[in-house]
Amino acid sequence: MAIGSGLGSQAMFGVETTYGSAVTPTVTLEPTSVGLELSVEQIMSEGLRSGLRVQRGDRTVVNRKGVSGSIDMDMVSNAQARWLIHAMGDSRAVSTIKTNPSGAAYLYTMQLGDPASLSSLTIQTGIADVAGNVRRMDATGCYITEFTLSNEIDGILTGSFTVDGRDYTPSASAVTSASYASSTEPLVFTGGAVTLGGSSLPVRSYELSVTHGYDTERYQINSTSLKSRPIINAKDEITLTLEMEFGSESPTWATDDFVTKYRAGTKVTNVIGTWTGSTEIESGYSPYLKATVPQAVITAATPTIDGPEIIGLSLELMATDNGSDQPLTLEYQSSENLS
Repeated sequence: MAIGSGLGSQAMFGVETTYGSAVTPTVTLEPTSVGLELSVEQIMSEGLRSGLRVQRGDRTVVNRKGVSGSIDMDMVSNAQARWLIHAMGDSRAVSTIKTNPSGAAYLYTMQLGDPASLSSLTIQTGIADVAGNVRRMDATGCYITEFTLSNEIDGILTGSFTVDGRDYTPSASAVTSASYASSTEPLVFTGGAVTLGGSSLPVRSYELSVTHGYDTERYQINSTSLKSRPIINAKDEITLTLEMEFGSESPTWATDDFVTKYRAGTKVTNVIGTWTGSTEIESGYSPYLKATVPQAVITAATPTIDGPEIIGLSLELMATDNGSDQPLTLEYQSSENLS
């Protein structure tokens, strides 16, 4: 029997062969929260009967709409490559995404992709009840439709991932046995660095948000009421929010006078956030997660006075396509060797 609380619960995922058909999960997550929820509507007749004041039970029909919610986790130095590939929607072969800089170090360079060519996920959660029974729930046909990476002083780099799926099924079968990666540590603020235009940018907090332009409402008249796989029907939105002190003790063109740039519509270049683990994979090769935005437009940058404290500036950016580089690239180096 497991502990009868969240301490006895688990979450895993696997890559589906057929959209919406459950597979045995192969990768174990270490989430801080799992908020996947089944959505079920009732189709109700509005027909009138003499004296009828409450909806008749035989005039309602179940209408399953799928599953959605968020999975939050700390970003760590190992075993998150496949999850990040799906978060980016990168449908290229793993052999194209992965390189091997040195013996035990593997680098995954991910870019935005098309879900039409990306396999869906089965996300299996084992939810412990108060008696210590771990109840298995299978969310199938899942895609990550948006995600946020954020970090602040004294904190771990965290990820929040919004999931949309085709169905959610309780199962009487046992949950898959969880297997956790070794040699894993959290990526923390002391290993973080943010640069802009090649110059160091001393920020107090960092947030990167990506919303994919997926149509997740592809329902048709059929026997199940379940949706078809998502298709891109809008542009992706990539935004950054950087909190910092107003001005700089060592200003450069890249890291100062954001108000003037904002007013003029000046594009900023190479906004890069990197978080490096403290324990090397092998000599000269450390685990890291790096997000690169080659070009962005400033959407907010106005300091305000609110008492005697040091003036702060919230710099808000929206990634734009410069016509040559990927508008967002994620790099993840770890000892994880995907095939």
